[in-house]
Amino acid sequence: MTTLTILCLLGMLSITVYLLGSISTFGIPPSISDTFYLWDSKKRGLGYLFTAALFSVTFFVTPYWLEVTPDGFRFLAFLGGGALAFVGVASHFLEPDEKPIHYGAAFLWAGASIAWMIVTGVWYLLIPPVVFCGAAWLMSARQNTTFWGEVTVVLALLIALVRTMITG
Repeated sequence: MTTLTILCLLGMLSITVYLLGSISTFGIPPSISDTFYLWDSKKRGLGYLFTAALFSVTFFVTPYWLEVTPDGFRFLAFLGGGALAFVGVASHFLEPDEKPIHYGAAFLWAGASIAWMIVTGVWYLLIPPVVFCGAAWLMSARQNTTFWGEVTVVLALLIALVRTMITG
């Protein structure tokens, strides 16, 4: 197991622990980004955990993502990783100054992640997260649509990266 693989797994673990901790503390939030405000207001200033979780993914997962990406498509992994860092930096997304940065970066991250899965031929790995998150969304009376959409992309990307660890 290479150092990049270990770091990638640590990044995956950190976002998983963050999401599960947020859900167990606050329930299903309207979006992953909303957890910043939940931690900040209800847990007295712990909003930085949101930024830390996104930075851990950016700095631990992105190097591996770049490494396993074919030459002509590395820009997608770079854009995805960089955009996720901006989502974490612009964590006060309800503020008028940060809102366009946060939303733009979030859409860029999701778009780059999905495009990467399509061009690298692992588009079919989107299907299980779409089914799982779609079912969870339906069972939640169609609430928290943004959260389930974000989790779909996170899961699909992590599954695709784990697949590369297994198959080489």
